[in-house]
This record gives sequence, structure tokens and C-alpha cells, in this order.
Amino acid sequence: MNKCPRLLLRFSSNLIKTHCIKLSGGLPGTLTRYSLASQPRYFSSGKDPSRDLQDEFENFEDDVEPNYQDVNADEITGGDPELIKMLNLCQMEINMLAQSGAQVPLSLNTEQWCELVKIQSKMQRVRFLKFLWLKEIKRKNHKRKKLINHEKYLEAVANRGPKKRRDEIPTNAPMVYGLSETSLVHRIRDVEMNRFYNYKLLQAMQFGPNILVDCGYESFMNARELNLCAKQLLFMWSENRDCNFPYHLTFCNLKKDSPVLKKLRKTLVGIDTDPTFPFNYTEKNYTELYPKENLVYLTPHCTETLKYNGNDIHIIGAMVDKSYCEPISLAKAKKDGIRYAKFPLDAHLNWKMGVKSLTLNQCLAIMNDIKDGRDWPYAFRHVPRRKLENTLINEATKEIRDTRHTTKSIKERYRRNLVYDLLLPNKQN
Repeated sequence: MNKCPRLLLRFSSNLIKTHCIKLSGGLPGTLTRYSLASQPRYFSSGKDPSRDLQDEFENFEDDVEPNYQDVNADEITGGDPELIKMLNLCQMEINMLAQSGAQVPLSLNTEQWCELVKIQSKMQRVRFLKFLWLKEIKRKNHKRKKLINHEKYLEAVANRGPKKRRDEIPTNAPMVYGLSETSLVHRIRDVEMNRFYNYKLLQAMQFGPNILVDCGYESFMNARELNLCAKQLLFMWSENRDCNFPYHLTFCNLKKDSPVLKKLRKTLVGIDTDPTFPFNYTEKNYTELYPKENLVYLTPHCTETLKYNGNDIHIIGAMVDKSYCEPISLAKAKKDGIRYAKFPLDAHLNWKMGVKSLTLNQCLAIMNDIKDGRDWPYAFRHVPRRKLENTLINEATKEIRDTRHTTKSIKERYRRNLVYDLLLPNKQN
């Protein structure tokens, strides 16, 4: 029973090595990934990890006096007099907030100062500082949990004692399962699982259907929206890799110095260093990659509903609009002269709250279900339940909804002095 997964993982690893030369030269007929300079890899120096972790935690726990005046103004402002004035204003505001006991971080790096001086509203600056403070507290708690778990591990190893050899274990002793004891199940390491999942993406690059992700909306998003966009793109790539028959994702209009790509590189380390890493991106527009008659732009601002066709190449706009919701994707599709459509949400779901827009990973999950032959009600299981009043619309639930009196309707009638209508059902409203 243990030979099948081992042979499958070994087979997928050999196929990845076979495709290494093909991927390093680029996929024919599609695009070529950027090949940046190889970054050096760092390994453990042989020191005691518990000592390094203890020192790092103690340094983080020290009561550091915040100093917001010692900053590199030239690197932050670039000599711009307007940014210099804004930097001085931000330093004065953050000092006042820190003295009043507000939730502000202890220190800010150069990148955070650059984002802070670009914010014009004082309320938005306060919210941004609170966001940085929450990140600092989260990082502090993570280091604390890391140290506690390491101490528990050392205590468990000390209590377990030295490991016995196989010939020293009595034959009638109960079997103990675990990674450090005898076990019937072969351990499948994370590296082997990653190779197996990446092999499925390599198959999709050659034989699977295509979906384009338009990353050309960075100028319309602020710093917070860019962070959310990078996180959703990461979830999209990861969830697509877990599917049985994934899509071939191509991230177009994505520049190599893009802030979104910089954030993705922090998690997906092999984007530029590993030639077999299944992540394709290009600066080209989608009209330069495929003919216009095969492209369909998915936008929630149009009236045409999507009729899935396996020969079409669908485009998902990588935009997170928290501050305002304008039909930018629809205008872009009309400008490029391609078709556009939206999901039939109104026909199958009873929307309750919020705008009718979904995250990037939710859109891809819906498309994966439709590609596998599922219907729309099943595919819309990825829509958050908090946004819906009822799961599905049918005649029975519609009649109940029209005849019942909710708390909101009672309060509205009380405000209008129409409570007696509830007591007199025969009276016309």
C-alpha cells in the first residue's frame, strides 16, 4: 500500500526534472518568464537555534524608547519640498499619538515612512499607524509562541530518553506510532508534496485551459489594497494548485519591479530563482498573447451573464477596491474591444449585504467548478454566507420572505406609526 504514493511522487519528480530545460527556455506560443539574477541561499550556521530564538525574543521584549525623528529624509522624500513638509507633519502627529497612548508602532522602516507621507487624510494616517501596530503585535506574539513551542519540544525530548535500537525492542511490546518511533505509514515530506502539486501545474501549462490575471490596476490601489491584492493572488495560485485539473494561470501586465510582485517574492521564493517553478508572469497585455475573439473579461459591472465555453480564455482583473467601486474593468474591456460577462449571481443567490464583487481566489474557485461540469448553484458555494440572506432563491422561500415580518420591518413600521397594520391584517397598507 505504501509503494503507490512513493512511486507517484518519484515519477512526478523525474518529470519535473525532464521539463526543466523546456521551462527555462519558455513555453512555446505563450510567453517567457523573467530570468533575474540568482539570489544566494543561506543555510544554518551551526549555532544553537534555541539560543538565537531566546536572544531574538529578549531583544524584541525590551522596552525600546520610540524615536520617530531619526529617519533618512533624503531617501523618503527624494528632496521634494512638499514631501518634506508632510514628513515633518507625520513625525509631529505620531509623537503626539505615542504620548497620548494611542496604538502606534514602536518603529517604522523606510518603506512604511514612504507610504505614510503619501496619505493626505489625517484619519487615514491614524488607521495606517494602527494597522502597523497590529502587525507589530502579531509578530511579537508569533515569536512568543515559537519560543514556547520550542521549549515544549526540548522538554518532550528530554523526558523521552535515548532512542532504542530495533533489536532492543521486545517482540511483545505495544507498537508506538510516531515519526521518532516505529510506524507503518511512510512519511511523505513537504518537499515531495510540493513537487507533486507543481507537476500538476506543469501539466496544466501544456494541456490545461487558460485563465489570464490582469495585474494592471496598481495605480488605482493604495498600500492596503496592494497588500490585500498580493494575498489574494497568493491564495488564487495555491488553491488552483490543489485542484485535480487546474487552470494554466498567466499573470499579465505585471512588471518586474511591481510592488505586488515584490510581496509575492517573499512567500514564493522560487519565482525568479528556480526555472521549474510553475509561476508565469509577463509585462505584455492580454491582447498581445491571444486573439481578441477568444478573450472574455469577467467584470461585475456589466449586464451580460457568463455562458461558459471551454474554448474561451477568461480574464480576471486583479483589483481590490475597498475605498471606491468604479467600473474600471468594464471600461478597460470596452477600450480593448473584447467581450465581457459576469457571474449570474442574481439568478441563483439572494444577496443581503455589500457589493456584488468577489475576491480573486473565489472567482477562480467558481471557474474551476464550472470547468469540471458543475452547475452554478454548486459553484456559488464559495460565496461567503454572510453576504447572502438565503442560500438559494426558490418559490417557497420567496413566499415566506414576502409574508413574514422581520425585526427590521417592524422597526420601520414603528417609526412610521404603522404598527397597527400588523394587528389588522385585512387593512390595506
